[in-house]
Amino acid sequence: MLFTGEYEHTLDAKNRVSIPARFRQQVSDQNPGSSFYMVLGPNKKLWLYPERYYEELVSRYPAELIPDEQILRFEQITFGLARLLEMDKTGRIILPDKMIGRAGLGKEVVIIGVRDHLELWNRDEWDQYVENGLSDHNQMLTRARLARMLPGSGTSPEKS
Repeated sequence: MLFTGEYEHTLDAKNRVSIPARFRQQVSDQNPGSSFYMVLGPNKKLWLYPERYYEELVSRYPAELIPDEQILRFEQITFGLARLLEMDKTGRIILPDKMIGRAGLGKEVVIIGVRDHLELWNRDEWDQYVENGLSDHNQMLTRARLARMLPGSGTSPEKS
């Protein structure tokens, strides 16, 4: 499953937001039931993973019998704050108040597709992030292309 694109939405008075139809279709094609796990991402944005995908992702990394302090803290925060959110018949999910505050969301939000998950951003913050990122975009693309062409990367200049 590959999520891409940006979609502007508004949180309603009950903190509901509509998942864009394109994303709903992608999820329902592979995951009947269409629920999402919401986690607080490392960038302090709300990340949404399709239910089955997230469960498979988590199961790939077995729990350690006696985790070290960093792993324990990571798991406590990640799984302690995670929520399973079910979409209603119109494709809306309800965001918990505390998570809205932790992520710094206002009423105007942007839902973006980021490869294997969705992220919810405050609209103004997203616009600023994109504006700042566009100035570095060309450099990032150049570095990515060069990395593909380095020895041992599996790609040589002749294959590009």
